[in-house]
Amino acid sequence: MKTASYTKLTKTNTWGLRVEGLVTVGEVVLAKRRGERNGTRKTVTEIVWTGNGVTLCAFGNAPAKTVDEYGMSLSEATDGEYNDNGEQAYDLPY
Repeated sequence: MKTASYTKLTKTNTWGLRVEGLVTVGEVVLAKRRGERNGTRKTVTEIVWTGNGVTLCAFGNAPAKTVDEYGMSLSEATDGEYNDNGEQAYDLPY
């Protein structure tokens, strides 16, 4: 998933996203504020400008990921704990 930073879009005077590289409408990116380790998933809704290896775009909220690839609810996961393989460790409900 590509990362993005917030930027002010001058034509509409609204907040948008600045993404390194190219993105397409409907793509989900991870938007971060300055100094923030974690970000928020945002969906690209409109491409405003692209050039010089940068894309400026409008965004909407991306649907929250509630289930991982194993079918476990993210609320069941132990936040911040990882096993020896670098995978997130879970407290199994059974």
